[in-house]
Amino acid sequence: MKVLWWTGEYPPDVGGIATVAQQTLAALAARGINAHALIAARGDEDGVDGAIPLTRRPIAESLIDSDAAAFAQWIAFVRNFKDHQRADVYHVHPADPSVLAHLMTLSAHPAPTIVTFHQQMFSVLPSAAPQSLIGRLIAQAQIVTAVSAASANQAVATLPEIADKLIVIPNGLQVSGPVLPLPSAPRIVAVGRLVPVKGFHDLIRAMVTVVEQVPDAHLHIVGDGPERGALEQMCERLGLTTSITFTGAVGQDQVRALMDASTIVAMPSTVEGMPMVALEASERGRAIVGSNIGGINEVVLDGVSGVLIDRNDDFIDTFARMLTDLLTDLQRAEALGLAARARLEDRQSVDRVAALYEIAYRAVCSDRPAPLVSVIMPAHNGEAFIRQAVESVLEQGLADLELIIVDDGSTDATLRVLAHVSDPRLIVLPQPNRGSGSARNAGIAIARGQYIAHIDHDDLWPHDRLACLWQVLDADPEMDACFGTAIEFADPSMRGNYAVRSEPRTTRFPTTGLIRAAFHRSVGPFHSEPFGDQVDWSIRALDAGMRYAELANIVLRRRIHDSNMSHRNPLDKDMNKLRLLKRSLDQRKGDEDRA
Repeated sequence: MKVLWWTGEYPPDVGGIATVAQQTLAALAARGINAHALIAARGDEDGVDGAIPLTRRPIAESLIDSDAAAFAQWIAFVRNFKDHQRADVYHVHPADPSVLAHLMTLSAHPAPTIVTFHQQMFSVLPSAAPQSLIGRLIAQAQIVTAVSAASANQAVATLPEIADKLIVIPNGLQVSGPVLPLPSAPRIVAVGRLVPVKGFHDLIRAMVTVVEQVPDAHLHIVGDGPERGALEQMCERLGLTTSITFTGAVGQDQVRALMDASTIVAMPSTVEGMPMVALEASERGRAIVGSNIGGINEVVLDGVSGVLIDRNDDFIDTFARMLTDLLTDLQRAEALGLAARARLEDRQSVDRVAALYEIAYRAVCSDRPAPLVSVIMPAHNGEAFIRQAVESVLEQGLADLELIIVDDGSTDATLRVLAHVSDPRLIVLPQPNRGSGSARNAGIAIARGQYIAHIDHDDLWPHDRLACLWQVLDADPEMDACFGTAIEFADPSMRGNYAVRSEPRTTRFPTTGLIRAAFHRSVGPFHSEPFGDQVDWSIRALDAGMRYAELANIVLRRRIHDSNMSHRNPLDKDMNKLRLLKRSLDQRKGDEDRA
C-alpha cells in the first residue's frame, strides 16, 4: 500500500504537526506501509528521512502571495507528481490553503482521501460551506479523523453530517530513553505558541503566588508568537523578570532537555485539540499541571498522571497552589510523572497510532475484496460478555463478513479479551468514550461491506441470523432492509428483578436487521445522545421511505443483566425516547405545512 501524506509542516519546521508527521510516518514505514511526504510549504527540495521520501515545495506561499503564475506551475507539478506516485490513499492534513492544489488535481490519479482535523482547522469549520475550500475537501474525503474526543465532538457539532465518516486517532509520540531524575531546583516549563488560547498570561499571574511560596522557583516559557511582547511587559510589571525566562522557539531536542531539567510542565490553555506538549511531557516522565479541558484531559488523568484544574473564577489561585504543592513535594511529582509515562506507553505510543491509521487506510483502499457484510459492534466495559457476542458473529453460516468492534473507551479488560481472538475478519478500533451512537458511526466510517448489521457487545446471534436476512435482500434488490424478531434471556448473573420478554418481538431496529450499506448511509449518522440512537435512526429511516421486509425468524437474543444501560437510567431512557418521537412528529408536521 502506498500513501501520499500531504502536510504543511515537517522537521526542521517547529510545531506539533511536524513532529506528528515525522514520527507517525516512521512508524507506518515500520508496519510495511510505503509512505511519501509532500510538504506543501517553506522550501523547494527533495530528500529522505530514514525510510520516508520527502518532497517539499512552496505551494502554500504561491497562494498566500496571490501569485497566480507560480500556483499554475505548482498545479502542473502536483498533477505530474500524483501520476508518478500512483498512491493508493491520499492523507491530507489541512493547515494552509495548499490543499486547493490537491482538490484541483484529483483526476490526475484518483484515489481515496483521508482528512485529519488538527486544532488549526476548528477556526474555519463554522464557515465550511459546501463550495468552500474546506467544505469541498470534507465532502470529497472518505474518512475524516480528529485527534481527540473533544475535537471530534466539536467537529460534529459544527458539521453533523460528517459524524458517520469520522473516527478519532490521537496524536502519538515515540517513547524512548529512561526517565531522568527530577532536578533539585524547583523548575517549571511551559511550551507553546504565544497566543491567548495558551493561557500564558494566567500562568504568569499564578507565578506571583508561586514565587512568594517558593522564592527560587523559575519558569521557562518556550515558544514564540504575537503575545510575546505583552507577556514580557507583564513580567516586568509584576516583578518577575528574574523568575521567568522566555527562550523563544527552539528545536525538539531543546524542548526535551528543558523538560528533563524541570519539575513540572504547566499547561494553562483555554483550548486544545490533542496537545503534543502533553504527550512530550508524559514521554519525559514529567507531571503536568493543566487546565481541565478537552484534549488535555484525554492525556492527563487527574490525580494519577497529573493535576487538572477547572477553568473558573478561582483558576489562577488554584493553579498557583497546585504548582506550589508539586514543587515542594517531589515524591508526588515524580510519581505523577512516572504514571504519565506509563499511560502514554499504553494509550498513545506512536506505534499504536500508526496501527489506527493503517485500519483507516485499509478501509478505503481497494487492494483487497470487500466483504459482503460489515458487522458493527460498539463495546464499553464488555469484558464479561463480549467474547460470546464475538463468537456468535464469527460462527455465522454466512461467513463473508468483517466484524468491526469499536471500543468506546473501556476501562476494564475488554481490549485484553479481544486480543485473544484470532480471526482475520476481526477489526478492533479503540476510540475515546463518546457513547454508543458515536461508536456505531465510527464503525460505519471504516465499514466496507455491501450490507451493514449491528450487534451490541452483550447480545447473541443465532447461527443462521445473517443468512436468512441476506437471502431476502438478495432475492429482491428493491428492498433496503430486512428485519427479524428479538427475544430476551436472563443472564445467570442477574440479581435485579427485571422483566424478561421471552416471546419473540418484531422490531425495526438496526440490531434486528440487515441493511444495504448505501441506504444506511443515506439515512445519516446515529445521534450521540446517551439513549435512543437506534430509535432515532429507525424513525428517520422510515421517514426516508425505507422499503423493508420482516421475518418471523429470531435474529437477536438480547441479554438482560444488571448493568444494562436501560436499567441504570430508566427515566432518562424513556424521556429521551419521548423527545425523539416528538421531534419526528414535529418534522412531519413541518413537512406537511411546507407541502
